[in-house]
Amino acid sequence: MTDTRISALVIYTDAYSEPFPSRIAADYTLYQRIVGGYIEAVRGHTSTGDQVVFYVNEDGIALGLPTNHTATRLWHRLNPAAEQVLLGNVVVVGADGCDDADVPAEAATLARVVHRDIEIEGFVARIRAAGH
Repeated sequence: MTDTRISALVIYTDAYSEPFPSRIAADYTLYQRIVGGYIEAVRGHTSTGDQVVFYVNEDGIALGLPTNHTATRLWHRLNPAAEQVLLGNVVVVGADGCDDADVPAEAATLARVVHRDIEIEGFVARIRAAGH
């Protein structure tokens, strides 16, 4: 039996830990369960041209889902023309033609860097607010 799982990032809006790739089934119904509804794909690419696909809840605005700061910043880094924000939980994978594939290593590393940057910014803001 062939393993049809792929390496993906699942970036939760309320996650305090860095996103690391997990092995999951390349299955749209699973993606829908993770994002909490029907999915919409937005895309980016790494510096080496690898495609990166972000699956989001297509009704995120209507549902009032919170901004996913880590996923949004990652998407903006991989798609500089992007101006929107990503809402709710996000599944990030790679692409092989029309098929989902392992998330590119560069994207996974960048997700952790972005997450750390956001944590540091929050820490600095709290220090400044405390008057130090």
